[in-house]
Amino acid sequence: MFSEPASLRRELTRALPERPFAIRFWDGTEVPATEPAAPTFILRSPRALAHMLRRPGELGLGRAYVSGALDVAREDLDAAVALVVDWEPPPVSPRTAMRLALAAVRACGLVVPPRVP
Repeated sequence: MFSEPASLRRELTRALPERPFAIRFWDGTEVPATEPAAPTFILRSPRALAHMLRRPGELGLGRAYVSGALDVAREDLDAAVALVVDWEPPPVSPRTAMRLALAAVRACGLVVPPRVP
């Protein structure tokens, strides 16, 4: 498994200067939230990203969570669910979207596409 989340952390920070959430990666590194009391999404393995790449949006997040590849820190579950339902990411240029997608693929490394849980 050749996964490296560094480029994804960099691209997420660049594309989303205001983040009402934090992301902690399987290697312990993190993209911090820019708002206080924001939920932290914990990606336990590259498979979490693979779920989200295969089915972007709520479905991919849900599948990653059900499979155990994604978790939410502490008592943040209610805040995380509200965020997933209500938050609209800012518009990004096609170039930024491509950079994010490529960084996510690099961060996944070599993983077999996950099965539907």
